[in-house]
Amino acid sequence: MKTLIILLLLTFTLNTNAQIGVHFADSNAIWKTNYVWLPPGPFGYNAYAENSISGDTTINDLLYKKIENTGYDVFCTDIITSAPIYVGALREDTIQKKVFFISGGEQYDTLLYNYNLQVGDTLPLSYNVHELAGQVYVSSIDTIETNGIQRMRWNLSAEYYGQFASIIEGIGSTTGLLEEIWAFEEGAYLRCYVQNDTLVYLNASQCKMPTDTCYYLNISETENSNKIDVLYKPNPVDNWITISIENKRSKNYTIDFYNQYGNKVKSIKVSSSERKINVENLSSGLYYLVARKRDIVVNRQKIIKKCRVGKGESHP
Repeated sequence: MKTLIILLLLTFTLNTNAQIGVHFADSNAIWKTNYVWLPPGPFGYNAYAENSISGDTTINDLLYKKIENTGYDVFCTDIITSAPIYVGALREDTIQKKVFFISGGEQYDTLLYNYNLQVGDTLPLSYNVHELAGQVYVSSIDTIETNGIQRMRWNLSAEYYGQFASIIEGIGSTTGLLEEIWAFEEGAYLRCYVQNDTLVYLNASQCKMPTDTCYYLNISETENSNKIDVLYKPNPVDNWITISIENKRSKNYTIDFYNQYGNKVKSIKVSSSERKINVENLSSGLYYLVARKRDIVVNRQKIIKKCRVGKGESHP
């Protein structure tokens, strides 16, 4: 009898620990995602889009959350290139501890996430598991804290590839909300997840360029107060550019130059309120200049480098 009670208590404890406590948002949630294929495009990725919740819908007498996808310009992720498109609807089954998705135009949903997985279990074929279905397995399970909330995380691995992605309770996976979980050299990568205009999850390695809209999301209000005014003149520039920093604490800044492909091509230290920089060796074109104080981005701007004028050449 005593043994039976202990077994019952142990079973209850295990079941309690396995309960999922954080669910997907009902509204105001955005998944910001990079898409990469070979060869990689500007900034290390070829496309950028956002999935978001756009309301509720009822399908087959079940309540779903409608999901829209919006495409953005790869160079300036504030510019919409494709209007929001309805891609399908998501629902959670809290009893089965599973998440399902139904694509637009389909009649029935398919498995998206299974929160019952244990260490060693393989991922079955599902909406976001195709290429390595049955080969991807759960290598470990732990928890992460986002904004004071504990979320379970299932870390995934595959033979020959090692650990490459994770499923995160109430967020999706590190490859996105709906995107294929398998991502090696090509695929999708979740850069960050925002809810009610608050950063919930950030994958800093996917915020490639200072032009990215998620780049500043991990900057606190205190750090935001450190932003400064920087003036670059002339702009467009020929051979010399003057950098003027209008700030009383105008010391020990780093100015990084990025070309239009996202490559850092020049970096200088600024220890005074004004400095003249030779940019004669830079190729003509668009550049993004990022000012940092330690690891904090305090200013970002664009400049144009004029076409070089040499012997026998003239300005257009």
